[in-house]
Amino acid sequence: MKRYDVGYYLCHECDSLQTEEPYWLKEAYQDQRRYYDTFTAMRALYMSVRLSVLMRIFRLDRRHKILDWGGGDGLGVRMMRDVGLDAYRADRYAENVYALGFDATPDTNYSVVTASEVFEHFADPATDLGDLFAGKPQLLLASTARYSGQGEEWGYLFPLVGRHVFFYSEKAIRWIGNHYGYSVYSTPEYHVFSKQPIRPWQRGLMRFMFSPRYFRFMLSAHSLSSSLKYAVADRQRMMEEYK
Repeated sequence: MKRYDVGYYLCHECDSLQTEEPYWLKEAYQDQRRYYDTFTAMRALYMSVRLSVLMRIFRLDRRHKILDWGGGDGLGVRMMRDVGLDAYRADRYAENVYALGFDATPDTNYSVVTASEVFEHFADPATDLGDLFAGKPQLLLASTARYSGQGEEWGYLFPLVGRHVFFYSEKAIRWIGNHYGYSVYSTPEYHVFSKQPIRPWQRGLMRFMFSPRYFRFMLSAHSLSSSLKYAVADRQRMMEEYK
């Protein structure tokens, strides 16, 4: 944030990296304008595309409710809903702009949880991850770049904004899965937690799914599945609720 000298510490148990106690977070979140984050729309699109395929791999149909944890301005939820996924948003910091009427409620069971670029914001992962897994979803898809010894030039540290404070190693991701009772499939950027054992054929499909070459095909198929009828139905639902 161009104002604080901050220490970074390596965990000798799980090989993760974290900042010192992040006393500056309240200040970092005061300005919600994302003038440094040019990946917002791309990230929402990529997550919605991959989740659509992932749910098929794990045989979860569109009736399963999805919670977008740390859903920001709701763009990701809107993109999921535009292809017929029953998605809802939760975020303690950001204002809902694109998914009005579709905020999560505490008494609802969500079978699927997404956490797009959220893990690295956890100042107290033990508590925050406990909250994230508390609902025992069948499937959780998270995106966060894995730490594997990168130096201070690593762009993911993002000290200019000051919101990235914990960086997970592959060992830490697997520890999280074991701790909460989940099977794990992990890439350098995406992490799948499944309540059921992940079978070899599912791992094979995910390896294919997360490859850049196949993603271009998925993106084309995803764009064809977007439908005006879902947006119209959501608008009608909102109008009925606010009568």
